[in-house]
Formats: sequence, structure tokens, C-alpha cells
Amino acid sequence: MQQAIHDQQQHQKKRNKVTGIDKTLPIDDDAFIRMTLFAYVLGISRSTFLLWIKQGKIPAGRHLSARCRVWTAGEARQVLAKFKKHVI
Repeated sequence: MQQAIHDQQQHQKKRNKVTGIDKTLPIDDDAFIRMTLFAYVLGISRSTFLLWIKQGKIPAGRHLSARCRVWTAGEARQVLAKFKKHVI
């Protein structure tokens, strides 16, 4: 029984799942960032982020593929600066 369990564990594929994201904006203003990082930096949820795009508070970004939308780090900094002016 022990040998069967050991053999089964050896044959299982190891998963290299990444569960976190780098939580800082890249230094280069032309670097692409995804929605998760952009929303995290703004301190809002995904649904609020999508609502703000619809309302025009955040630029729509550009498509890399059918399911991947990105923004530049420069665009993110401009949005952050705009919201800091209105909050403070």
C-alpha cells in the first residue's frame, strides 16, 4: 500500500502556480501592466475598475489578444496623479 501511494506521488505533475502579483509599477513608462496590477495600485476591485472604464474615468487600454487587455505604466501614473489631485 505504501509503495502504491509513493508511486502515485512520483507520477503526479508538479504545479508551479503563481498566486501573487508584483505589486509595484514598472519604472519604464512604456511597460505594459494588466488590470489586476492597475486595480491593485488604485486600491479598487475588479468590478469598480471595469465600471470606471465604462464611465470614462480610466482609459480603455489596448488589446494584446481577445482576452488580454493592458495599459502602460505611464497611463497608470497619470490616472493615479489625477485621482490624488481630487482626493487631497
